[in-house]
Amino acid sequence: MLSGDTYWAASGAIGRLAANLPATARDGRVYLLPLPAWELEALWEVLLVFRRAQAGEPETAELLELVQELSGTLFSPSRTAAEFVADLESVVAVLMLDIPAVRTLATALVLDAPRDLAVHEAYAQISAAWEAAGVRC
Repeated sequence: MLSGDTYWAASGAIGRLAANLPATARDGRVYLLPLPAWELEALWEVLLVFRRAQAGEPETAELLELVQELSGTLFSPSRTAAEFVADLESVVAVLMLDIPAVRTLATALVLDAPRDLAVHEAYAQISAAWEAAGVRC
């Protein structure tokens, strides 16, 4: 299992992402939000433990019970533990995407560069990669 600090770091990362994304984040736009590598690592580690719990590993039984119990009360509408893990997988897939197109688009956003053909192609490549990973854009 993981330390409480790892869960705390992952929780903080998700909280900050949620607080900084507009409610209409699925509007086809890309948002650039910095995330320290250690927080991304914490999210990955938590996801791996949740996957082990879903697979039924005995040492994770209590965690799965807790996630199932809290999923119905923390989310509106209610989420099952499987839906919760799938949502976390989508978040991690988006955050861990490391292809040249990400750097092209991030650079254009940071520098407020003109949205030329290279930027549009980078957006298309990112969207295709996310779609291939099962992330709805």
